Amino acid sequence: MPQLKPIEAAGLANAAYLVKNMELSLINPTELKLPPNFVVGSRVSGVSGLGPGTLSGFGFVASGSSELTRREVILAIRGTDGAADALTDALIGPGVPGPSGTAVHAGFNRTWKTLQEQIERRLPAQGLSGVTVHCVGHSLGGALATLAADYLSTRGAQVKLYTFGCPRVGMIDFAQGLTARAGAGNLFRVYHPADPVAMVPLFPFTHVPKGETGYALACGPTERIRPGAHKMVDSYMQLIGDKSYAALAANGAQTLSDRQIEAWLRQVKEGGWIQNYGARAMEMVGIALDWVLRKILEGVLIGLQPYLAAGVSLLDTLAYVLYVGAKLVKEAAWYVEAIMMAILKLVGRTVRTGVSLTLDFIRWVLDTMMQDVLAMARTVTRVL
Repeated sequence: MPQLKPIEAAGLANAAYLVKNMELSLINPTELKLPPNFVVGSRVSGVSGLGPGTLSGFGFVASGSSELTRREVILAIRGTDGAADALTDALIGPGVPGPSGTAVHAGFNRTWKTLQEQIERRLPAQGLSGVTVHCVGHSLGGALATLAADYLSTRGAQVKLYTFGCPRVGMIDFAQGLTARAGAGNLFRVYHPADPVAMVPLFPFTHVPKGETGYALACGPTERIRPGAHKMVDSYMQLIGDKSYAALAANGAQTLSDRQIEAWLRQVKEGGWIQNYGARAMEMVGIALDWVLRKILEGVLIGLQPYLAAGVSLLDTLAYVLYVGAKLVKEAAWYVEAIMMAILKLVGRTVRTGVSLTLDFIRWVLDTMMQDVLAMARTVTRVL
């Protein structure tokens, strides 16, 4: 079977929430939005060995029921009741070894370990060679689906990952590893540019697939960041409609050259306008911040991992790297000043040129932006 269509995957991600308050046996099968030739229930053993049924508190597993789909499995996962609390770690927790040993978000990994125990009980002793597992999830469920795909890809399965409004799950080595094992063409990240959940955590956490911008919902140039953009039915499913992945890809962030990013930073520094909490403005701030950090890390030949491994918070580490870079890397000082000005304009603060780039100031600016975005992200994930 080829990949799930965007609306098919979205329907499955939404259906995973049905098992939150209801036994799977009591749910009308049509409500699960299964593709043709897939079934869920204890009566099906599943040729793959990844048996169908309920993943307690997380979602459900469906297996192929025909010759065409007999080596196919669907794993639909939702975010758990306490999942919003995991976002608290977005500025604090360092990366920890995930399913494949690469660095992932500590809060998501804690929840994953509970889910992993259930998945392991369903795995055949001979492994998953020749089996395709479609991992699907929205919000924090997307984060868990990403970790499930990482885990299953190390067990021999061909994974296809579909996420909607998913936060950044792992660091660069995680994204590189999963992209290499699964293939970039099998990783479908759908997001709304105004969705605050998809904006966290900060660099060096990154989205999968590595090097790709993802599939975006339509978002006007003046649309603001808002919790409502994260809703599965009212936002994602409504805006996806019958669109293809190719149509969604056209809405995504542009791949910008160094010269274009530098020109945007110069425009900001010279007084250019940035919309207060604008979705596209936040997108540009993220692109530019990522670019500046990479320039600094390459220029001073330092890495983030030693600081994170020593227990230094992600926010403190990023502030320190920007502070050191502004002092040691040629031209980095004005890059950092421009980024600080862009962030302050984004969050509606007064901006002045020639500001002193102290460590405390840089940390305060980063913290101001991310606390506001995190507050919106936590608000919407608590009511899923």
